[in-house]
Amino acid sequence: MLLITGGLRSSAIGILDTHANILPIQQSIYKICYRATLRMATLPSTHPLASEIRAVFKYCKKRDFTGQKCHPSPLHKLMNEFRTNPIMMEKILPVHHFPKWNLDITISIAQKERKVIEEEEAANKTIRVYSDGLAVDGRVGVAAVLMREGRMVSEKRFHLGKIEEHIVYEAEIAEMILVVELLKETGGRKQMYTM
Repeated sequence: MLLITGGLRSSAIGILDTHANILPIQQSIYKICYRATLRMATLPSTHPLASEIRAVFKYCKKRDFTGQKCHPSPLHKLMNEFRTNPIMMEKILPVHHFPKWNLDITISIAQKERKVIEEEEAANKTIRVYSDGLAVDGRVGVAAVLMREGRMVSEKRFHLGKIEEHIVYEAEIAEMILVVELLKETGGRKQMYTM
């Protein structure tokens, strides 16, 4: 620990751990094991280990997670300790695309107002979406506008709440959700601008 933090030889190890925001080794190992168990429990059914993990969980659950096996595997020990049910976990399938796949939308985030105007004049797309998320007067909100051939077709707005309860990054995420909602209403290639 002294080598990690650069502390003096007479420094108390517990204080150095706290100062460096390092958990004691037992808690660090426990946290790593829990994270590994959780990741294994969320594997999709197409993964080779998924059926084995479910079988181990059922075996441990049938014995009330007491670990009454002569030679338990590390997987049995993890399931007995954390009781993480892989059947109840949400499975998020990995997204994969053909290597030469291209995105159907063009995203452009200009740093200056002049650049936005130049990009707008140069764009020849028929459908455009403009969006913005910001905090004004102690409130956080977002707006998005869909334009078709220079005319506003539809718009969406959303008020998140007070600035004490929400941050601008949440507004940026909500902004992207509004953009996707507007784009779902139309088809074809799009060009999106955010300010």
